[in-house]
Amino acid sequence: PAMGATPSSSAKEPAPEPTAAAAPPAPEAVGAATGVLISSEIRRTLPVVCVWATFSFGLSYYNSWVLGKRRNVFPFPLFYTMWHLIVQGCATSIVFFCKPSWPRPSVEQFKSQWKMIIVYAMACVGAIGAENVALVTVSLTVHEALKSAVPVLTMILAFLLEGRFYRPTLIIAVIALATCAVLVTTGAIEGGAVTTAPLGLILSLVAISFASLRPVAVALLTRDKTEGGGPLASTPLMLVWYESLVSTPFFLCGWLLSDERTMMPPFASTHGVGHAIGY
Repeated sequence: PAMGATPSSSAKEPAPEPTAAAAPPAPEAVGAATGVLISSEIRRTLPVVCVWATFSFGLSYYNSWVLGKRRNVFPFPLFYTMWHLIVQGCATSIVFFCKPSWPRPSVEQFKSQWKMIIVYAMACVGAIGAENVALVTVSLTVHEALKSAVPVLTMILAFLLEGRFYRPTLIIAVIALATCAVLVTTGAIEGGAVTTAPLGLILSLVAISFASLRPVAVALLTRDKTEGGGPLASTPLMLVWYESLVSTPFFLCGWLLSDERTMMPPFASTHGVGHAIGY
């Protein structure tokens, strides 16, 4: 063609060769990857659950042994709970001091979540306080059987407050487990195998109700912005510190207004101050 002429419109560039579409992964590969993910999650979670269950059951037996009137080791649940909360707050403060890089409570952080923090602390007051007071008159067998209903109530509260759904098989399994535990305990009470008192049963039910609210409050407080939570989410250690800070004054007032305040000096003079504080 002459200089400056344009190519004919009929001349077309060669069309690119079509590329083969990526084949979807085989179901076997997807299943294997999912199995690896679940197994790794179980390996991380199972030791934590085992440690928690060991300390939880051990603490329940210890509290029953210390607070039970039959043994008369230290039958002062309000002071006992208050002292444990003071030690708990001191321990978490030491951790914050030794680990300055860890998130810690602040005025700004408290203002961003103060309503739910108060709800969580009140749930701790009701759960721990009512449980320890109930163990004075209720056997550990009855109390632990009633505690089996906690997952059922937690599921209901999680649905109402978080919008969380659970698989039907899990719901049926939890309800069946709680029902069997309650039926066995009812039979033991009617047969006289365990001792209990009406007030102790009521306090156990109160403790169970508040204990069901605690994990839901923790889930709401620890959610960050990516999960729909606030910009200053709490950490589990911060919640332990808040629990001690808010709950201790309530138990202090309860102890000052109860008969424990007048009953403890004679008990301490007989058993020793170290015995009273040690437990």
